[in-house]
Amino acid sequence: MEKIKILILFFALSCMCSCNAQLMQTLFSGLNVNSLGKALAKQLGDAHEMAIGQNSLEKQMDLFNNEVGRNVPQYVNPADYFKLALDRGELRYLSPLDSDALVIAGVTQLIPTNQ
Repeated sequence: MEKIKILILFFALSCMCSCNAQLMQTLFSGLNVNSLGKALAKQLGDAHEMAIGQNSLEKQMDLFNNEVGRNVPQYVNPADYFKLALDRGELRYLSPLDSDALVIAGVTQLIPTNQ
């Protein structure tokens, strides 16, 4: 039931902010901890970011957001935690992006999600 609440939160937030991918990254990292344990979730998340040709800023953002997801305290509601992390700027997104949503070399930066 908790996973369903988290997914509902994700889809609700995806309609309200431009941080969809960042929230999804964090969400799945957190869910992987619940299913696989923290060490294996880290290995899985890190391996996913080793794609050849991935932009270094994208990789840095994804690894950062993965870590936030892996560190959800066990005593809190994960859905509340992710919403709070998003609102507090504890996740990162890339901005500005070009018209194809790609990084602009020398211009794009990692931005906290509350900005």
